[in-house]
Amino acid sequence: VEALWRGPMVHVLTDAVVPVFVQWSHDGRWLALGGTAGLAVVDRNTGNSIRLASVAEGPVGFSRDGTRLVTRPQGAASPLHLWSIPEGKLLETWPRAERQTELLRDRRLLMFAFSEKTADGRSTAIIRERSLDGGPERTFGRWETRGLAGWGLDLSDKWLISLQGG
Repeated sequence: VEALWRGPMVHVLTDAVVPVFVQWSHDGRWLALGGTAGLAVVDRNTGNSIRLASVAEGPVGFSRDGTRLVTRPQGAASPLHLWSIPEGKLLETWPRAERQTELLRDRRLLMFAFSEKTADGRSTAIIRERSLDGGPERTFGRWETRGLAGWGLDLSDKWLISLQGG
């Protein structure tokens, strides 16, 4: 701990956005800051900040090359936003289901819209995909969660792993 305070300061965040949600780009150049005062992206190399929104919004993730950022305003059914980085231009706005969770993998956004849970803890999810390069949304199908305890994608982005309860 002592060595840390003696080292050089890397970067001081001076943006008006007080971060509640943060997300680094894959190459470490961009830092997305989301909070109740808005959304900003900070360039690690220059310290310059690009203000993207002035309402409560958080980052979902960056594309692997750092040129796209997907964000989600606060609120259950708020739309998703696709931004061009470093321009800070809003490219698209996509509708979002009330109980939806998103995963961003490279330039593919996977969206899981969950139904209400039944008394035995089961629910279903409609799985959709959207390319960050444009084109129509694709529906993969319906996932029967059967007492889902946890889930995620493996590091190769090829397998959806679910932990089933009971």
